[in-house]
Amino acid sequence: MSKFSVVVTTYNQEFEKICITLDSILAQTLADKEIVIADDGSRIEYLKELSGYLRDKGFSKFLTVKNKVNVGTVKNALSGLEAASGDYAMLLSPGDLFADERILERIHAFLLDRKAKLASGVIRRYARDDSGRIFTADYYLGSVEQLKQEPDSLLEQQLVYNRWASGGSLFFDRGYFVKFLKDLSDRYNVRYCEDLVAPLITLNGGQMEAFEEQIIWYEWGVGISNSGGIGNVRRMYKDYRNFYDGILQDFRSNSVVRRAYRKFRAKEMITKCPPLYLSLRKLLGLVGR
Repeated sequence: MSKFSVVVTTYNQEFEKICITLDSILAQTLADKEIVIADDGSRIEYLKELSGYLRDKGFSKFLTVKNKVNVGTVKNALSGLEAASGDYAMLLSPGDLFADERILERIHAFLLDRKAKLASGVIRRYARDDSGRIFTADYYLGSVEQLKQEPDSLLEQQLVYNRWASGGSLFFDRGYFVKFLKDLSDRYNVRYCEDLVAPLITLNGGQMEAFEEQIIWYEWGVGISNSGGIGNVRRMYKDYRNFYDGILQDFRSNSVVRRAYRKFRAKEMITKCPPLYLSLRKLLGLVGR
């Protein structure tokens, strides 16, 4: 058993990009760490080559998990987390990089010191332009500040205003997190948006500690949630619809849930009717500015 497992979820990514993330994990000073690579049925997968890459680097505490068919982001993450052995864990995607070489030590110590089941740190996004040059953006998502709010206010921020913590910002007790991720997949039929695990945990009375440091550089514009494209938008929207329908059934007495559900359905109705959408934008003075 390892102290900490880093699960790298892959799907049709380039070998070189996966290796960039693996190198960032290998550079971490936390000695007792494990790498799990979980592939979601890629058309061309590199698990054998990646295993050789890690061995060539002198690292042996790793394992690979292969889904024969594409099962979606949530179940792929689950397959990696369930195969892992660490008491604590986090999820990374190819292209993600740790903020510095000692950050894994510090977040592990933070979890132990706070006796925390779940925590969220700061992530900063970066992207590459057409020429391959890297540029950075301001801190992505204000989840750390939000975590300082009262539970009801935090739930409102997450469910009503969709300001939940990014999955990439989370680190956690592995068994605790797996339980909720399973519910997200099996009970709420969420396939891609693993970020929804944060509001689900809050709904169930769980607490999320705020770690006020940057933990990773998050590559922007490449994942299903931020790369655009009508297919990805539809997949994410279906996840949201399933989630809001499900939590309304399970938490109907919660006024925040009812309010969030009404807002979601209103937004759904408006976006499905372009003339109404444009009329409302005009009414609000948003067109022509």
